[in-house]
Amino acid sequence: MRTIGDADGKRLTDVGFSLERRFFGRNDEVAYNRHQFSFPLIGLTKPKFGPSATHATYRFHGGRLTSTRLKQVETKRLYQHIADQIRALIQSGDFAQGTRLPPERDLAQQLGVSRPSLREALIALEIAGSIEIRQGSGVYVCRIPERSPNATVALGESPYELMQARAVLEGSLIVLAAALITPERLTRLRETLDGMRAQINAGRSPLEHDRAFHVAIAEMTGNLVLVRMVTELFDERHSPISARLSGRAETGQTWAAALAEHEAIYRALEERDPLAAQSAMRSHLKASEIRWTESG
Repeated sequence: MRTIGDADGKRLTDVGFSLERRFFGRNDEVAYNRHQFSFPLIGLTKPKFGPSATHATYRFHGGRLTSTRLKQVETKRLYQHIADQIRALIQSGDFAQGTRLPPERDLAQQLGVSRPSLREALIALEIAGSIEIRQGSGVYVCRIPERSPNATVALGESPYELMQARAVLEGSLIVLAAALITPERLTRLRETLDGMRAQINAGRSPLEHDRAFHVAIAEMTGNLVLVRMVTELFDERHSPISARLSGRAETGQTWAAALAEHEAIYRALEERDPLAAQSAMRSHLKASEIRWTESG
């Protein structure tokens, strides 16, 4: 509990909060527009709202303004909810240790979810050690720990939703990039493609050059916000759930397909054809989504 003195109360008023006093016995309650108010406890003179803020509720107590910290409620992702349902079935004995879960299609239908979302939930359960995914065989229940968690922790954004977001964002900004293309920028793109090809031929992951290709196109727009958004969405693939999916999906063959798709994007930019560039980018990201989220 934090006590706030008269000076702090004045500062609250100065930044636009109108404090009223309600009488409930010996205690007064702070109200804003006749409702109890709360705001993040990050510098009383400059209240800040946001998903990561810690909120505080303020009341008068014994003539002084006090606050109580409140914990931010986490919004659960869909794959967490699905994983929790499957874990509950395992813990209740519906699926015994060593048994195989129903086929993916049947399980998705029973749960009323899409197969990509179910795959994400299964990956989350595998990371937690609750199940084992055996390629070409099925999904098997592992030994249940004595202190098995009741809820699935967040392991990153949904890979399926990430690819959708990238398709919307990069499929739009490439139109602007096509209008601003220069020989120098084309040279840089060609270098990323050559780097990808060299890594693939050497049997190594060309991820660094793949990233450079997409970031370079975003940089052509001259908009730093778009560059940051493209970079952050791409780098989300390093989250636990996306990294596990990537490990199952990425092969020399899939990387070769991605390189061919990059070449199609490059040719459209070289021809300064915005619609062809947009179509090539969207086709590439849709194919990447299928390779990534439907693997295994």
